[in-house]
Amino acid sequence: MTCPVTGCPLEATGLGLCRGHFRQVPRPAQAEIYQLVKRHQGGPAHQQAIRRACLAVNRVREGRPPQAQATPAWLPYRDD
Repeated sequence: MTCPVTGCPLEATGLGLCRGHFRQVPRPAQAEIYQLVKRHQGGPAHQQAIRRACLAVNRVREGRPPQAQATPAWLPYRDD
């Protein structure tokens, strides 16, 4: 499977993007993808996270800052 970022011919890793583009994804989105890969790799939530990551990478490639989400797409589970 190739990287889903527009125009990228590189092979995607198990996270869903190539290594170079995954580094351009904002840290909160990276954390979300890591958690989804552990629990639901290839599921609908993982696919949606990859789509959001691709949009963020495209914004960075165009010279625009990644768009902040109104609410976090993923929150860590804490049992304090």
